[in-house]
Parts: sequence; structure tokens; C-alpha cells
Amino acid sequence: MQTWALLLAQTPPTLQRLIAATQRISLPRGCSAAERLARLRAALCRRAAVQRLYFLLTPEEQAAVQALRALRGGLDAPTLTLRLGPLRALSALAADREPRSLSERLLLLGWLLPRPTLRQRPPRYLVPAELRRWLPTPLPLPPTTLPPLVVSPNAQPAAGAEPLAPLAVSAHPAHGREDVPSSKMRRGQDALAPRFAPYPNAEELPLQVAAQVPAVWATTALLVAAALHPLPLQSAGHPTASALRLLVPRLAPLAPPQAEALVVWLLPLLGDLGLFGATGTAALPSPTAGRFLAQTPAQRRHLLTDAWLRAPRPDPWFAALRVNRRGLDWPALRRRLLAWATALPPYLPQDPRQNYALLAAALGPLADADTHGFSASPRRAPWLPHRAVDVWAAAWHGPLHWLGATAQAQSVATPQPDAQAEHGDAASPSASEWRFLPAGNGEDKDVAFTIAVDDDVDDADQLTLAPFVAFLARERATTSYQLTPKTLALGRSRGHDAAPLLALLRQHCAALPARLAQLFAPTGDLQLLTATLLLSDRPADLRLALRRRAVRQTIQTQLAPGVALVKPAAVTALCHALARDGRAVVAPPPPAPEPTLLALRPDEVATLLVAAHFYQTHAPRGAPLGPPSDLIARLRASLPPDLLARSDAALAALGSAAPWPQASDAAAVTPPESAGLAEQVEAHTPPTIASLLSQLHTAIRRRQVVALCYQGAQAASARQRTVRPLRIERHARWWYLHAYCLSAQAERCFRLDRVQSLQTTTTAAPSRRPPGPRTRPVVPPRPHKPRRAAQGFFSTPPDPAPGHPLVRIWLSDE
Repeated sequence: MQTWALLLAQTPPTLQRLIAATQRISLPRGCSAAERLARLRAALCRRAAVQRLYFLLTPEEQAAVQALRALRGGLDAPTLTLRLGPLRALSALAADREPRSLSERLLLLGWLLPRPTLRQRPPRYLVPAELRRWLPTPLPLPPTTLPPLVVSPNAQPAAGAEPLAPLAVSAHPAHGREDVPSSKMRRGQDALAPRFAPYPNAEELPLQVAAQVPAVWATTALLVAAALHPLPLQSAGHPTASALRLLVPRLAPLAPPQAEALVVWLLPLLGDLGLFGATGTAALPSPTAGRFLAQTPAQRRHLLTDAWLRAPRPDPWFAALRVNRRGLDWPALRRRLLAWATALPPYLPQDPRQNYALLAAALGPLADADTHGFSASPRRAPWLPHRAVDVWAAAWHGPLHWLGATAQAQSVATPQPDAQAEHGDAASPSASEWRFLPAGNGEDKDVAFTIAVDDDVDDADQLTLAPFVAFLARERATTSYQLTPKTLALGRSRGHDAAPLLALLRQHCAALPARLAQLFAPTGDLQLLTATLLLSDRPADLRLALRRRAVRQTIQTQLAPGVALVKPAAVTALCHALARDGRAVVAPPPPAPEPTLLALRPDEVATLLVAAHFYQTHAPRGAPLGPPSDLIARLRASLPPDLLARSDAALAALGSAAPWPQASDAAAVTPPESAGLAEQVEAHTPPTIASLLSQLHTAIRRRQVVALCYQGAQAASARQRTVRPLRIERHARWWYLHAYCLSAQAERCFRLDRVQSLQTTTTAAPSRRPPGPRTRPVVPPRPHKPRRAAQGFFSTPPDPAPGHPLVRIWLSDE
């Protein structure tokens, strides 16, 4: 039974027009009652319209609707006035449509309708049955919470009002917040999500709770690790296996699979924030990393959450889920996930597979037309319920937990009393200190120091500490580093100054160990230099050469008879000075850099070998040369023996023997080149520009057709062209030939330095029509129509007599 449509049909026409004006339903001027009712039903009586409008209401309006939902019999006028405020007459509402009470607001929305007065049935105000069924189910309140009353500020006690149980107001944020406007919402945004902040503000979490968010302290661990050693990355930007082995111990107590998933998800976000600068295949902290770590943990969490919400690419954790991704709006889905996690109170089950049904009933489906754009049907959700549960569970244990959006993550991050007693209060100055712990047993225990750094301190100084220490362990939100003479010397050898480190230790540590001064005591640092020696078999020759002033200026010192140390920047000047005396300087050639192969798997190397042999065997004439022989030899040397034998067998199965002979030793084997390519290289020599110009001038003068082999700028190989030369031009240092190409049937321009060969031909241009006698279809003659003379300045000459030698010439205006 369509109760809502029946109640709308029984309402006065004035109220129907007021509902249409409030809901912005278009009604034609002078429309009939049937058309007006049909338009109201089409706009109001839909589940999607009810849920969308519900989340646009204020908390008081949502609470009133939920309370009226439980009253099947409705309310009479006095009780409605007492609980939800008075109702003005329809004429007064038509004059001023601004609602002054909750009852007027629900009446103008068409959700609270009057029931006509009948015999033995007094007039009452009802919520339609379809509306009660389509309204979202609010999240349950805690068992110990007493529901407050809903009393309109404009309500006055009415005489004869029947007693009524107080209407419950849900105190949960899933029903909206007052600070969010409810009048307008931009189309395309998450309208079914509750009205609260898109993510918690930076001031909502305490300092220690925000510092224990996994994404916050993992960012510090990644930046500090990259400051010590650049993180190697794959071609797609993901960390390599060696980088993960380096980072997993720094992300304790997370399990290795969770730590790897966190790193893969977090690195692209840090790149979006500009904290990492890619250098080749490695990642280094950018200059903005220090400013980022200098902010509070809550502000860092705020920036990471905002970067995740704005990221246009799919998340790595989403790749393993088999769900529909067509038209998926990733920022809209992330906002929906974060809204669900924030709306879930801590007293409800924290298992995502248990709380999904409660959240879906209160907030609508996880995926709809708002998250999937125009590719989703408005009548059916894009995801099945069990697929949506998988997405919610993966996001709950993934980015929502890493960003501290779940109540479970915040409870885990909250410091325990014993931890506060051990590390001190977060608000006290001692909480931001670095602590020196007693060193363990070892060879350097007298000069080795262990520095403990908490997560809730200023992490920007850890970038200065990282080059001089070695990572030890991470336990209970504390990272331990070891400072030894070895680590301090390694930091100095990388070009870092140890003076700022000593200043930081004095700033952050309450008391420095007595033996720390011994570690920072000045020592004689050794310098590794590369110098050039000048050696002479006969010391007398060097002594005679040093008599020249130009030679003495290039010598730094004479170490022994016949041995001198040359200044680093004066090697060339020394060679010129000795050459003027007729003395030759024999210098060893600089070592050639060893070319490095890409990191290829053995199966990829075997595929390259087979492809190279096939190319060298079947390449057409004019194609570029194949890979060089030394590269082929190095590829073969990198293959295991069994795979190399299978590769040669595959080449033999293709119709030819093994391309290169088997080598028993490790010497490079020179493979023979393809017969066609080798013959072409030996026989073909590109003509000179002078010879091309001479041949082309002759062809233009004699109106001959030439055949040229032309290598295009974007072509993979040279092509044979048959052209009729027209003219030759020069621009800058390049010569160009304008010719009519018989193959393309159009004019083309050729650069002469790309012409590999040119030959004058006397054969006719190839025809595109099939061979055989050329027949022309018989066309019946058209009747002759006399041509009308064109009007102009001069009169038309008279027609000549038959057989007259005068020939008429028609001048066209074209």
C-alpha cells in the first residue's frame, strides 16, 4: 500500500504547492491536480531522495524524524506543538515559507503529513510508512547513556495534551553537526556521508597519541633512513627488496608484511608532499623534509591524511580486491572510508566485518553513484555486499589504521601509565630530551654510547643525528641509536660536520656522559689524495728538465732522484713544457669505464639473444645494424650453462644453427654479423653532397626520374623512393630537394644528407592500376549547350567561320 502517495493526495493543494516550493519541484502554471501529485510522487517517494535529504538535515531535525519514526500512530496537534513547536496556518506559511519550528520544517519537506479527519478517527500528523522504511537506521547509543529530551524552544504546554515518552536525540556524530550548513551541497560530493569534518583536526588528538600514529612515526623512520643511505627504488617507484630489508627493523613492532605494506603505501604520499627527491633509481630527503619533521605530530598527521585524500591514483592495498573499478572516484571513496571510520563510536564492535552492517544501515552503501560517477546505476550499488565488506576490512586494517582514524588505533597509541612514569609526562620538558642509555658489553663499551629518542619529540634534529649513528632497535615508541668512534668517523668521511651534533646533544640531553668529550676530541684526520708522479729512468734527465721555470711551476715537490710529484691541475702544462724541450711524456691511457648491464633476469637475457639473432638473420636491406659483438658476448657470459644450451637449441629449431660458436674459455667471442647487413655495410658508402647536387641538377635539366634510398627522421629504416626532381634549395647548412614522389602521388621535401644512394632511371613510374588493357566505360554523349558569354569590360569577339584559322581563347577568372 502506498501510504505516502495517499497522504499526499489527501493534503490541501496549498500544502502541496508549499512542499513543491520547499523541495524545488517544478510545477507548471495551471497544472492539474493529477499532474501535481505525479510530480510530487516522482520527486519525494524514492529511497535515494529520502537518504540524500536526511543527511542534509540538522541534528535536531534528524533526531525528531527518528523519534517520529517509532510512533506508528502519529501525534495529535497539541502533543506535536508541545514536542516539536507550533504549526501556523497554511495561509501564514504561504506568506512566509521560512520554518519557525521543527514541526513546520518537517511539514514543508513533506515528511510529516496531516491525516484527514474521519468518523471515529481524530486528526493526527503521521510519518508515511515508506519514509519510516527508507530512513537510515541510526547507530545504537551506549547502554549507560540516557537519551535527552527534544523540546522546541518555541513550544508551549497545551491543555489536554496526552503524555508522551520523550523523543530521543542521538548524541553520535553520524547524525550531523551544527557547524555544517544544511541548505546546499555541491552535486557530485559525498552526500550520503555524515556531515562532519573530512578528517579529524590536528588539535583533536593529544600529542603522544598523534605521535604514535603509524604513518607519523613511519615517515620519520623513512626520512632518517634515507638521510643515511639513499633508498633504492624500482622503475615503478616502489622500494626494492634491499630497501625493505633496511626499513622493516625500523618499523617495529609492526610485522614484516604490515611494515612492507605501510612503506609501499607511504612512499608515494611522501613524494606528493615533496619530502623525497628521486635521484636516478634512489630516493633522498628533500630540503622540505626538515621543515616537515619540525612540525608537531598532529600537524604531520593532518598533512598525510590530506595527501591521501587528494591522491588521484589507486592505493596498493586495493589492487588485490576483485571489485568494480570502472569510473571509481578515488578521493570520493577515501572520504567515504574516512567518514565511516570517524562515525564509528568506540563502544561498538571494532571488527570491520561485524560493524559493516551497522554502518551501512546508518550511512548508506559504501559505494554508490557518488563514488563511481556516471558509470554506476542509481538503482543498484556498484559493489555486492560481500565485496564492499572486503574493501571496508582492507581499508580498516590498512590506511585507516595507519592514519589513526580508527578508535582501535587511537587506543593502541594512547600511552599507558607505566610508560608515562618511565618516560615522563609529555607536557614536561624532560619528555623532549634524548637519553643516554648504558652501553652493552663489547669491545668499544668504554667509548660507545646508546641514544634513545622518543617519537613525541622534535624529529627534525634526527636528520642531523642520522649520519653519525647506527640504528640499533625500536621498542615501545622509542628508537635507539649507537654512537661510536667508527660511526662518527664514517659521518665525517661523508663530509658532515660533527660540531652541530655536539650542540644538539647538549641541547636535548640533560647530562652528557663524561667520556663523550673523549669521543669528540680533535684527532689528526687522514686525507686520501690522488696525485700524479713524474718518473724518469735517468735522474739526470729530470734534473735537466727542472732547470726550466715552466717545468718547475708544475712540480709540487721532488720526492727522490728521478721521482717528482706533479700538481693536480698542471699535468697538461707540464706536457707542453717538456714537449718544447723535445722530451716526450709517456702517460698511461685513462681506464675506459666498464659498461654496466641492466638488472635483467636470465630469461630476459635469453629472450634478447634470440631476438638479436633473428634480427641479424632476417633484417631487410637498409635496416640499422644489430647489437655489437661485445654486448652479445657479455649477454652470453651472464647466462647459466643450461639456459645457454636451451637458447642455442631454440635458435637451431628456428631453422639455423647456433648464431655464435661455443666458447670454452671466458674470452669474448665475436659473433658473425648477418650476411645481408655485413654485405650492405661493406658495399654501401653514402654519396657526398657535391655528387648528389651534380646528379640532381642533371636530372632537373633533363627532366629525368631518379630513384633514391632515403632515411627518414622518424623511420626505423631507409626506404626506396622514385621521385621527379623539381628544385633544390639551401637553408643554413642543409640542402633540400623538392620533388614529386611517384609513390605518394604528391610533392615531398628530402634533406640531402639523409639520402643514402641516388640513381638516375629512365623507366616509367610504377602505375597503381592493375595490369591489363585499359578500358574506359562508354559514356553516352551529352547534348551540346551553348555557353553563355561572360559579362565583362570587353565585348565578346564574333564566332569565326568554319575553317577559319582564328582560334578563340577563353580567359578564366580563376
